[in-house]
This record gives sequence, structure tokens and C-alpha cells, in this order.
Amino acid sequence: MTQLYDGGWFSHHVTDDGIEYLAENHDGITCLCYDPTRGDKPFLLLHEQMSAKLVGTPQLCSLAGSMDAGEDPLQTCLRELREEAGAVVLSEMVVYHGPMHTYKGCSKVTHVFSANLQGCGFVKPVGDGSEVEENAFVRWHSLKELLATEDALLLATLAKAKYHLDSK
Repeated sequence: MTQLYDGGWFSHHVTDDGIEYLAENHDGITCLCYDPTRGDKPFLLLHEQMSAKLVGTPQLCSLAGSMDAGEDPLQTCLRELREEAGAVVLSEMVVYHGPMHTYKGCSKVTHVFSANLQGCGFVKPVGDGSEVEENAFVRWHSLKELLATEDALLLATLAKAKYHLDSK
């Protein structure tokens, strides 16, 4: 078995038989960030190169991360938004949509949030010091671009947030 990537929250492995799998190490968060005043590009999404061995170009994905010891999901969400996007977000700007397991049989939970960034302050993203985050950047996108992504976590985050908001 070879470990291709270890990002703290999850790691990516390939067995000697060539079977790839992900292993989640901790509970985490994922957050769909948007600003309804930004016209046709209201979604702030992350471009992240997970591993040079896996993908040669940055991939579009949600802002997400691992819960640190002693953090609750909201604290993790606020920290990750600042680290990855430089977004200084107040707890009132964030809506919790509940937990989900990111794949069948997974024992770890990903807590799903959305954040309305209208009027939000931005600072320089600080990252967590990992090589992955140092090569990452955020950019505003349209719904069409969001839906064209191949990132399952981003699409699941969108679906869970929309379902939760529509059922209120």
C-alpha cells in the first residue's frame, strides 16, 4: 500500500493491487460560500491541487477542513474560511445544514455549512502551512461552473444546503 496524500482530514491511498481509497482521519466541515450581490458569479470556491501525483492542475472544490482538538464544527468553519479564503466571517453569517458521511461505511462526519459573505471583510489567507494550501487560491464562480465540477464533496454540500434551505 502507498499513501498518495495526507491532508490531516483525510488521506488517499492505493493498494498493491491498484485499488485507490480515501480514509478520513477526523471529523471535518465543508462550507458553500456565496454573495448574492455578485451577479452571475456568486460562489466563492477553492482551487486546490490535492497532490502532484494525482492531478496536474488545481481542482475546483468547497472550502473544507479538519476539526482541530477542542473545536466545535462552527469554530472549525470560521477558522477554515479565514485560513483558505481570508474571509473574516461572523457566526451570524453561517448556516448549519447538518452532518453527512462522505462515503458509504465512513465513521467520520462532515458538518455542512453555507456562508453568506455579503459585506464580509477579507484579509490575506493564512493557510495551515501545508503544501496543498500554499498552492491553493479562491475565485468567484457561476452556478454553471460550480455544477461542472467533478468534486463530489462540493456537489454534496450544494445539494444538502439547498435541501435544508428549501425545506424551511
